[in-house]
Parts: sequence; C-alpha cells; structure tokens
Amino acid sequence: PETGTYMDWQHGYQIAYPAGWMADTVQAINTAGALTSYEVTIRDTAGVSFIRIACYPSGRGQQIFAAAQAQYEAHKGWYVSGARQIQLDGQPALLAEMILTTDGRGHALQAPMHRLIADVMLPDGKEEIQIQLCLTGNTGATDKVLHGLLSSFRFIRDHDRHKADR
Repeated sequence: PETGTYMDWQHGYQIAYPAGWMADTVQAINTAGALTSYEVTIRDTAGVSFIRIACYPSGRGQQIFAAAQAQYEAHKGWYVSGARQIQLDGQPALLAEMILTTDGRGHALQAPMHRLIADVMLPDGKEEIQIQLCLTGNTGATDKVLHGLLSSFRFIRDHDRHKADR
C-alpha cells in the first residue's frame, strides 16, 4: 500500500502513514504559559483509525517515561498484558498492545480496535515521545499494518535535514 511520511524536524522524528490520511497538530500550554506537550494526530478520512504522536519536553518527558516504566514493571495500566520492551530506531522503548472490543461506555464495537502504544526517550534522554497507533479491522492484516507503521519510525537529526535540502 502507498504511504506518506510525516517529518517533525523540531522534535527529531519521522513516521510513515497510509496515503490519504491527514495530519493535525496541537500544542498544549499550561496555565503558566509553558509548553506541556506537542501532538500530531494523523487520521484516516473516517476519523476512526489514527496515529497520535505526543512529544513531552525536557523534565516533563522524563516524568512521563518514568511513569510509563513504573506501570510496565508493575504490569498496570496499558501494560497489564501484551507488553514488552522493543527497540525503536536503536532506542529502548516500552510497547503495549491491545485489542479493544468495547468503547469507553462498555458498548460493543462493530469491529475490533487494535492499538499499539510505544513510549521512547529521544536519543538526548531529555524528551519523551509517545506513539499511539490505532486501526480497526481484521486481526492479521491490522497487526501487520500497525507493526509496519511502528517499524517505520526514525529519529532524524540536523545532518539528515541538510541531506534532504540538497
């Protein structure tokens, strides 16, 4: 299938997404005016399947990753089952996999929703990135697409930008 590539030079990453999906970005600012997160959501045209990438700045990013690591080690939250450690472009990451069959109100979904959530620190060890991938559909094909998208994640650096500008 055809894909596009979302590149975020400011936060230093890129990821592939299915052709035809659209990206929206949001910055979350706290009451003191400080940036708490920067998010991009890339959605299908129906708005059901998505890739959401949240970048948490220095300090906050370290806290978010430490909380995810504590949940992983205690097998809580997203990490109750289907969790493991992986490498994302050479960086250690925590991965949670789940299949949802009901919505937040307990109603049955028409099709199962497959979700991967990965938490990874940027190579500088200061900022954290959380990647959520969510697709609905048949298990085998959906899992293959989700893992393909996640494996397309790459950290990009300034020298990569100079190569792209040539």
